[in-house]
Amino acid sequence: MKCTWIYGADQLMIDYHDKEWGRPLHDERGLFELLCLEGLQAGL
Repeated sequence: MKCTWIYGADQLMIDYHDKEWGRPLHDERGLFELLCLEGLQAGL
C-alpha cells in the first residue's frame, strides 16, 4: 500500500518512497550523515 501523496509523482520520488522513506536506520555512519544533512538544511 502506498501513501496517497505518491500517486502522480515522478519516478525518482516513487523510488525514494519505496526504498528509503520510513525505514529505520541503525548504523552510525548513516545516522551521522542524516544529522549533517538536517543541520545544513536548517542553516546550522
